[in-house]
Amino acid sequence: MRSPDMGEAYARNVYPYISGALSCFSSLFSFSIGDCLIYGSMAGLLAYLVYAIVKKRSWRATAGRMIEYLLWIYVWFYLAWGLNYFRKDFLHGRKSRMRLIQPTLFVRSYPLIQIR
Repeated sequence: MRSPDMGEAYARNVYPYISGALSCFSSLFSFSIGDCLIYGSMAGLLAYLVYAIVKKRSWRATAGRMIEYLLWIYVWFYLAWGLNYFRKDFLHGRKSRMRLIQPTLFVRSYPLIQIR
């Protein structure tokens, strides 16, 4: 999906449902489900590697299964978040351009911020 229009259609029509389902599920827990997935995947891959060595499995079959698992994680990431990276940039198609903020006006408005 290299087309920004398709990325925009995904972000507006499909992603809200995926995001809502993932948010609803993750709100049931008081910890990060994503972190658990990352750490669990690393531990699982390491445990599978040890298992394959102990059982004297073929290294090709072991590597193939590990790569397949990582590819499924990659597909899940793109379906959950990654396709949003193909959207149009924020200023694309705007009739008026954003004006850059002059540092002196910014400092006068927010005196606690120092610009070096």
